[in-house]
This record gives sequence, C-alpha cells and structure tokens, in this order.
Amino acid sequence: MQGRLMVFRPSILQPVDPLPFTETKRSWPAVMNARSWRDTVRVQLPPGFDVDEMPDPSDLVTPFGTYQSRATVDGGVLTFTRTLVLKSMVVPVADYPALKAFSDRVGGEDQAPIVLAKK
Repeated sequence: MQGRLMVFRPSILQPVDPLPFTETKRSWPAVMNARSWRDTVRVQLPPGFDVDEMPDPSDLVTPFGTYQSRATVDGGVLTFTRTLVLKSMVVPVADYPALKAFSDRVGGEDQAPIVLAKK
C-alpha cells in the first residue's frame, strides 16, 4: 500500500479438519467429533516496520468447544497462537444456529488481518 503499509493474515495454516458448518439450515442433527488443534506462527517484522493494528485476543467458550487466539510482538517478532478444541457431540437441529454462529465467528477471527506501518 504505497510502500507505507503491509497487511497480512497471520493464520497461514488451516486446521486439518476446519469447522464445516456453512449451510444456513439443517434437516438433520450435526455430528461433531472431538478434536483439538493448536498452532503458533512467528513472523520477523520487516526492517523499518512496526505493528499498527492487530486483532484483539479471543476467548470463545461455547457448549460446542473453545477457540483462543493471541497476537504479541516482542523484539521485532510477531507471534500468533491459536487453539481450537471441539467436543464430541450430536447437535440437535434446534441448536444448529448457535453452532453455525460459533463456526462463523471462529472463521472470522481466524482471518483477522495484521497491519504493519513504516516507521
């Protein structure tokens, strides 16, 4: 961006089995298998750039599972860590909107950008 800004998404890796709940309605219960996943990405900031904007820490706790993410900067290195823990369960059709909301929120927070600005 005119050599002054750099924008990137730190969640460069995707879960082995991301949350697949994309349809708006369901006729049958959703089956979830228990699983957990965690990754950490470290990025050396380019010379002459500092973090201008980064996502707030996230702590989502639902009956379906949890999602946490953190971005920190120390000594010119940005560290982004995220953890997803899902429970094994059968989600009734009536509870599907809440499951989809959790899935959508995880997906949105997972794609939050970090903005670097030239010093």
